[in-house]
Amino acid sequence: MDIRQGQLNGGQGMMSGKGRMENVGEKSGVRIMKVIGDFTAYTTPDFQHVCRKVDKSANLKGLAIDMKDLSRIDTSAFACMMNFIKENMADGLKIGIFNAGEKEKNMMELLGIGDAIRIYDSMEEAVEAMSG
Repeated sequence: MDIRQGQLNGGQGMMSGKGRMENVGEKSGVRIMKVIGDFTAYTTPDFQHVCRKVDKSANLKGLAIDMKDLSRIDTSAFACMMNFIKENMADGLKIGIFNAGEKEKNMMELLGIGDAIRIYDSMEEAVEAMSG
């Protein structure tokens, strides 16, 4: 299972404000994204751009977001992820995050969205759960 490499915007990822989202690749039908810096109202357009590409991709089973290099997240980012779920529920696409810190996990619990957006400890765990 190797990852097909590919990043948006000429390998630089999408830039907005103080953060960016990079498309790391796909593994077993799961698109892997990486958040670098802030995931806020300023970077949600980048996420929406990526989601439009996911909608058009054949055989995708899910979207896994690496939050290891996340600096800050706000509720607009979680709202954007929930929108992705609503728009793709009929197609069975799933969304999950991995390498999240305690702050992000607590925020998801407070917002009551932990059942919709799964939290995984690693990329491997996320891919295995979403691709099955």
